[in-house]
Amino acid sequence: LQRIPSNTWPNLIFVFIFLGFGYEKFMVMFLRCRDDSSLLFFVPFLLEHGLDVPLLFEFLFANSVSQFFAVDLVISSLIFLFWSYRDSRHKNVTGWWMVLIANCCVGLSLALPLYLYKREN
Repeated sequence: LQRIPSNTWPNLIFVFIFLGFGYEKFMVMFLRCRDDSSLLFFVPFLLEHGLDVPLLFEFLFANSVSQFFAVDLVISSLIFLFWSYRDSRHKNVTGWWMVLIANCCVGLSLALPLYLYKREN
């Protein structure tokens, strides 16, 4: 990674932003997969059950494997949000609120590369 020129990093991070946000549209449009996307799993739940938070948590923690992934993702997201907020203040990165919204609406797969992109520019 040290051999990559510093002016290449923003472009590389932009690719990661696309992967974090655009993978769902790519899966649906080009690969015709309707089952491999986090939002594509969540939208049918909303359509069928509405915003039933207790049922969502019941499904989320249905077994030990899903509990592991859910807790790991929540902890990782909270640590990232705490670090990125402090770092944005220290490095004068503007628009941190976009990272917060990206993390809450799409997930860490978008929020992390988005913050790194904003930090580099």
